[in-house]
Amino acid sequence: MRNPTHPADLGDSGADAIDSAFLARQSLGDAALERDLLTLFDRRMAELPGQIAAATSVGMRADVIHGLRGSALAVGAHRLARAAAHYETAVRRGESDAVLAAAHEEMVEAVRAARHEIARRCHGS
Repeated sequence: MRNPTHPADLGDSGADAIDSAFLARQSLGDAALERDLLTLFDRRMAELPGQIAAATSVGMRADVIHGLRGSALAVGAHRLARAAAHYETAVRRGESDAVLAAAHEEMVEAVRAARHEIARRCHGS
């Protein structure tokens, strides 16, 4: 059975790491605001590994991941939001190391895709 909240069940190609139409609605079509939002989101993602490593409890780690999920939803990074939700759930449930590692890797890949898309949009690289 397909799970609409699980990244593996969505068929994302990575090419749509940021939903352009959603972001345009969020920014009211203001391209400069879009770049600002994406730049702030990119900074948030860059800080993530250190924040996860610094978390001293399961709850703190899950809260960091939950914050990333919210940020991703705000800019239309739906694939990343789903991956973060999956990882957050695994952390909160105390899943096995193998499940946690797989969920973490899904999120890391979604972060990479989103950061690549932001670099392309904001810096032309």
